[in-house]
Amino acid sequence: MTAPHSSPSDFRSKLSTLTVWHTAIFATATAWLFGGNIYWARVPLSCWGTLAIGLTAAGFFHRIRGSGSVIKPLIWLIPGLALIALIIISALNPSFEVRTYFDTKVFRPIEPVKWLPSSAIPGRSLRELWLYSGLYLTGFNVALNVSSLRQLRTLIIVLALNATVIAIMGTLQSLLGLDLFFGLVESPNPAFFGSFIYHNHWGAYATLSLSLWLGASVWLARQDDGRGITHSPALVALLAAGFIVVAVPLSTSRSSTVMVSAFIIIASITEGIRIQRNAHRRKVSSRFRLIALTSGVVITLTATFVLAAPTIARRIATTQSQLSEMRAIGSIGERATLYNETWELFKKKPYTGWGFETWEMVFRRNTNLTHRGDKLPIRYQEAHSDWLQSLSEVGGLGTGLLLAMVLIPLWSSRHQLIVERTSLYLLAGVTLISLYAWIEFPLANPAVALTFWITFFASVRYARISRS
Repeated sequence: MTAPHSSPSDFRSKLSTLTVWHTAIFATATAWLFGGNIYWARVPLSCWGTLAIGLTAAGFFHRIRGSGSVIKPLIWLIPGLALIALIIISALNPSFEVRTYFDTKVFRPIEPVKWLPSSAIPGRSLRELWLYSGLYLTGFNVALNVSSLRQLRTLIIVLALNATVIAIMGTLQSLLGLDLFFGLVESPNPAFFGSFIYHNHWGAYATLSLSLWLGASVWLARQDDGRGITHSPALVALLAAGFIVVAVPLSTSRSSTVMVSAFIIIASITEGIRIQRNAHRRKVSSRFRLIALTSGVVITLTATFVLAAPTIARRIATTQSQLSEMRAIGSIGERATLYNETWELFKKKPYTGWGFETWEMVFRRNTNLTHRGDKLPIRYQEAHSDWLQSLSEVGGLGTGLLLAMVLIPLWSSRHQLIVERTSLYLLAGVTLISLYAWIEFPLANPAVALTFWITFFASVRYARISRS
């Protein structure tokens, strides 16, 4: 007697569950391991991310064996695969070599094959590609493999809840004046928050997590037994989101505070307009709902700024001092020079760039940015603009592929996305981080990059399942 074969639906269900577990563990671990920005965490995270390749292969295998469409997800994946291929080719064509002079390692220019992409530091390009390809594929697998709204909603709640826990921990650390993990770890950067070494990375992570809570509140609000949002789980979701909102100003990140405040205000205005429209259609009173919405937002923002008043006052004083200095020198200071010199690097290699994750070394060799006192070169690890750094590292071709990784799934799912509020909230968070990446480097943080891809592909998948 032969054992019964598993049906395609059984395989699909197991694959969906494995994908959710893999994604949830990866996102949670990366956030708690200092946002992934600690040297000893990179290899374990890269190894876990490598498992995403197997899940991607299994997803396509299932679609080929079953009746699912292969063409559409393959088209979505092609730009990412092309970018990976470009980086691998560049790593096989080095433009610098390491030489040792009196126990000091230095980079010496060599002539690469001119018509091929090249990398100034091939080893670093490949190491970072190992990690970041796993981050991307993990997010892509959410769109490829997750087969039910229930599992997708569970994943969204787990990621959002994890951010709330970090926000509460960070708030307590800030109020008690303690270092990372309640003083157990000394932060290498004084501008830390929660489990993140850099407060602007926490701010970007908080923004994406806030979009997850707002998206979750849409479907949770429907579970009210007809008694309104105050009798639904959506109220708990909004309270959890409130902890994140409070934590952002306490982190001392000015840009993130502005970004989150704008997000809350725009979301509130949008919901207010929706409430009035629904009331007009159904001929019911919307006054109580509008009052409740306005009161909730005002109370949350007021409590946030009262609690963070000392922090905000210090940051305002710092900002005023910086503005006075800018007026005295007639420019925005180092940041303008940083952007201009990064742009000049791009102009020297506009098509395929200097190589993935090579900006720091190439910039150091070419910069004229120095301290005013000793005239020694100023060291930067990042360009403080993900978009400009991408142009300098992978050129116009690589940056175009990166854009295609987002725009192709968006375009093919536009009809479903435009009518699904949960997906629109998730996309709002992704859009804010994409804009923020012009003036900061949020996507250089593994936890932010992973949450970015998960949130993006979850929005697409949610819309396609709910509207199918």
